[in-house]
Amino acid sequence: MSIKRALARNQKKKADIKDKRNTKEAMNNMLETVILNNLAVCTDNKQKYKAADIVRKNGERIWNYCQTYYLPMFAWVMYEHYGFRTKRIIDLHNAYMHIWRLIEESKNGPHVFLTLEWVYEGLEIEARHKYIKQEKPKANNFATLEEYVEYFSKCASIDIVADFEAVWLWVLHSEFGFGNKRLQQARDYLAQYEYMDYEDFQNRLALIEKCRPWIHDKQAEDIKFEGVRKQLRALGITEPGEMVLTLEY
Repeated sequence: MSIKRALARNQKKKADIKDKRNTKEAMNNMLETVILNNLAVCTDNKQKYKAADIVRKNGERIWNYCQTYYLPMFAWVMYEHYGFRTKRIIDLHNAYMHIWRLIEESKNGPHVFLTLEWVYEGLEIEARHKYIKQEKPKANNFATLEEYVEYFSKCASIDIVADFEAVWLWVLHSEFGFGNKRLQQARDYLAQYEYMDYEDFQNRLALIEKCRPWIHDKQAEDIKFEGVRKQLRALGITEPGEMVLTLEY
């Protein structure tokens, strides 16, 4: 089914969609798939199974870190390279979250409104953009538990971010008219900010927050990233330097 048709068909159901995502279930399913796929490429030993359990237990931290880092970076790319300001950044966020609510409602409810598979297919068929995921690290028979943990967590992060990015690209296409060329350009811009230190990240949040709504738009909201900062503190990322998520063993 065309993703545009699927969204149009369910437009009137917006009010029925609860304003929350069952991220834990989606995250657990994602991690389990990644771990099972990658366990097979490593020699059978106790280290890899122990590492897999550690990554499972840290699944919510990995998911939250990816979301906390990349959602503001989606906004930054649009702010810095496409001139988006308050209204369009908020419209982008609302459309992005609406897509995710439809996906999660489809997983947990009696009706299928939208799936991630449809998003990827929609990008390829309707936007002529074939999404290619970031290449995963090469699987080796690692010597230490820490190396196995790093391998599994990196593979999980790549898959999680790919889904976030695909939904972002679909919103750019469906809501803002981006075609294949600009979608690829947006991805290239995003890649520039894949590794950022804490100070640069906070500075970019502050710059976006300085945007102000058009003076005559009485219903407009200010952009605030307090939730992002709170989540960073919860993840233990508060110090200057590279933003690295520490897993709990």
